Amino acid sequence: MWFKNQPNFQHFSPYPKDYKATVDQVSEENRTGFLPSLKTKMNDLEKYDVVLIGFPTWGMKLPSPVKSFLSQYDLKGKTIVPFNTNAGYGAGSSFETIKALCPQSKILEGISVKEGIERRD
Repeated sequence: MWFKNQPNFQHFSPYPKDYKATVDQVSEENRTGFLPSLKTKMNDLEKYDVVLIGFPTWGMKLPSPVKSFLSQYDLKGKTIVPFNTNAGYGAGSSFETIKALCPQSKILEGISVKEGIERRD
């Protein structure tokens, strides 16, 4: 996620460097509904009418840090432009989750970009 005037936006605690450990953590977060704390606070979000939200597909779902952001901030009346990167599996349920978490926002059609391959190491 990137916001004008917020080039150092830190939206979640780092995940493990080990791929398998990260996959396991993401799976557990999805299973339990865990929402990680956000480090950076957005004090001026009300100034924006359009919010671009970019994220990778994690376990065919919206990443937990993005769910935290959407749950923490009031995006009522804003236009949300979601975009996604993936390794060929698509966006999964990510765009539908954004719609569910932001029912009073205008959600534009999501853009999904395939690039690379899923790591196995």
